[in-house]
Amino acid sequence: MQCDRKRLQYHAVVFCQAFSPCGTVLVTGDNFGRLGLFALKELLEQSSSTSASASDEYSTTTTITVCDGSIYALHTIADYLICGTTHGIKAYLWTSLIAAAESSAIGEPQEVWSLDPPSDIGGGRIVNGLCSMGKCLVSASATGCVQLWDVDSERLVRKFDGHSKQALCATSRPDAAEQCFSGSDDGTVKLWDSRSSSCCHTIMPNSSAMQTAKGANWVSAVAVDPN
Repeated sequence: MQCDRKRLQYHAVVFCQAFSPCGTVLVTGDNFGRLGLFALKELLEQSSSTSASASDEYSTTTTITVCDGSIYALHTIADYLICGTTHGIKAYLWTSLIAAAESSAIGEPQEVWSLDPPSDIGGGRIVNGLCSMGKCLVSASATGCVQLWDVDSERLVRKFDGHSKQALCATSRPDAAEQCFSGSDDGTVKLWDSRSSSCCHTIMPNSSAMQTAKGANWVSAVAVDPN
C-alpha cells in the first residue's frame, strides 16, 4: 500500500486545473484519472508556515477517482465541473466538490451525468479539451471531431469535422459567443460557428520556428485576446 502511494505521488502527471466559482478550491486532473481537491486557504496557510514539509502539503489533498484512464481537461459550466477524460465527459456538482475539499461532505462526491462522444478506431472516447460556446459545451476529441453539446438536455447538437488528426484543445471566442477555436495534432487552428457545421477559418501557425526537431507542429493550446 505504501509503495502504491509513493508510485502515485512520484509518477502523477497533472494535465489540467480549474478553480471553483467561489475561488476557494483548486481542482486538478491527472494521468491516474483522479481529481485532486485543494482548499486554498488551508493550503496557503500551511505553505507559509516554516514547519511545513512536502508530506504536509500532500496531506491537504482530497482525491476522487473519476475513471481508470486520465483526465485531460476541466471546465466549468453553471453549477458543474466538467471533466474531459479517456472515457468521455463526466460532470460533478461544484457544491459537492467544495464540501469534500473543506472536509464538510457526507460521502464522496458522485458523478451527476456523463456524455459519450463518438469513439475512435480503438473504441476509446478520449476528450482532450473543453470550452463553452454560449450555453453549450464544446469538446475536442481524439477522433479529430469537435462536438457541441446541450448541457441541459445532455444531447449532441452538432459535430464539427475538419481536423485530419486528433483535436487537442478548444477555447471560446470572447467577442462572439456562438464561435470557438480548436487546435489539433494536424498543426492547424480552426474557427467554428454553432450556426454551421463547416469550418469558418483555418489558421496554420506551423512555421519552421514552431516545429520540433522531428518536424512535428501540433497545436496543444489556444488562447484568445479578450479584446
